[in-house]
Amino acid sequence: MKKIKSEIFKKLSFAYIAIIFIPVIIIAIYIFYTLNETQEIKIKKDRFYRTEQIANNLNENFFKLERIKTILRGDFELLEFLTSEKEKKPLEYLEIKKTINNYEKILSISKEISEFKIYVDNKNLLEIQPIIKNHLPDKSLLKDNTTIIRENNKNYIYSIKKIYFYPKSVYLELKIDLDKIIGKDNGEYYFVKNDYTIDLKNGIFNFEKFYKHEFMNKKKISLIEDNRSIIYYKYIPFLDMYFINYIEKNNINKDMITYGIYLMFIAIISLIIIYYISYFVSIRIFEQLEYIIEGIKEIKNGNLDVEIPLNNKVDDFYVLTMQINSMTKRIKKLIEDNIMRERKSREFEIKALQSQINSHFLQNTLESIKMIAYINKDYKVSKAITNLGRILRYSMNINKTEVKIYEEIDYIKRYIELFSIRTDEYIEFRYFIGEELKEQEIPKMILQPLVENSILHGIIPSNKKGIIQIKISRENKNLIFDILDNGIGIRETTKGSGIGLENIKERLNLYFKSEVIFKIKSEKDKFTRILIKIKEM
Repeated sequence: MKKIKSEIFKKLSFAYIAIIFIPVIIIAIYIFYTLNETQEIKIKKDRFYRTEQIANNLNENFFKLERIKTILRGDFELLEFLTSEKEKKPLEYLEIKKTINNYEKILSISKEISEFKIYVDNKNLLEIQPIIKNHLPDKSLLKDNTTIIRENNKNYIYSIKKIYFYPKSVYLELKIDLDKIIGKDNGEYYFVKNDYTIDLKNGIFNFEKFYKHEFMNKKKISLIEDNRSIIYYKYIPFLDMYFINYIEKNNINKDMITYGIYLMFIAIISLIIIYYISYFVSIRIFEQLEYIIEGIKEIKNGNLDVEIPLNNKVDDFYVLTMQINSMTKRIKKLIEDNIMRERKSREFEIKALQSQINSHFLQNTLESIKMIAYINKDYKVSKAITNLGRILRYSMNINKTEVKIYEEIDYIKRYIELFSIRTDEYIEFRYFIGEELKEQEIPKMILQPLVENSILHGIIPSNKKGIIQIKISRENKNLIFDILDNGIGIRETTKGSGIGLENIKERLNLYFKSEVIFKIKSEKDKFTRILIKIKEM
């Protein structure tokens, strides 16, 4: 039992894995790789537009710088005030302060511009904090320059330009918040010049990161891709640098790897669930299957009285159990019926044996009497003895239980002739047999009891010329025996006379192993008709 239970559990587990788990894993893997490809395409597209957006913002802010420089170069009143060495009055400083405030308002419109200063080489000028400085910046910065710097962990575009030359030099310094232009995302952004690289994420100048790459295109956004990375780059003219949007392919797959780990977790949980489902289902199945197996063992050992208990749930095992119980009852009934038929057949044979006499002695005696009658030219007696001898030989041959229809008809014909002598009344015998049925085998002496009943209980009491008609035919594979007489009609008290109709029905049923139907139709003082139908011969 444990082995069967284990096998059922294994088969259920394999079935669940084959039907549910494996297809789910295959679909998940397919989705994983499809999403991975889709994710890469999407990221490429997003990074292209992001590179384009940042490059446009950089150029736009550069144009803002140029416009501010142009405006300041054209503000001669401000420049003359800044470069003049004569002493200024307080009211003049107030007016200049208003002008500076206006510039601050203009610059505040651009959120990216974080700081601007004006340097003047004029010690006679009072500084206006934090915008106006009366000294020049470090000499290293005096050269017109626009570059990228990093202060306090922030990236800026730093620009310093000389906007006035005489009588004093005036420099305009501007800082643009590069981090605001680029924004916050998970990208890696770099600025690459001839011999170095600026990493905007941590401010490291990495001279080797892109030394293998050649940035050739200065007109539009271009793509460089290898097995490890995807690079979009755009040339920024005012910085004389390439802006790099760098993507590690491993980073692209991070989300997909997380998804894969999640998928594996789901797969493990699914396996555990499948295990427990298989276990409990196998227990549920085996509970009823155990009853079925035990019942079949009892049936195998010959106990047909066993009845397998039914469970409360109507399922396939419930139906199977019902069918087995029904089959057992039917087998038991068939065995009982077969035993009954065998018993009746043996009783019939015993009766036939008991009624035998020494056939050789009787036939030799009749043959001698026949010869005496023939010598005395009493041909009627000779014929009668011949018929009697044939009848005795036919009925006493116990070794032959099956005869052809034409042999049975010949026997009945001789039997009726002898009966005519006995009753001094001629009985006419008519028979109709299809040619294809003459060789059909039937149990011996199956029709004689019916003919005997017709004579004894129908024709003799009628005191008229008797007619017996037998018609044997086949209709729709059914064998039909039709026995008709013109006697007084059959009565209830005579239905069981002779061997009996039930005995004939049992013999036919036993012989043909098919359903046998008896029909009796009778009218008083007119006829009796017995119809025997053997189905599907």
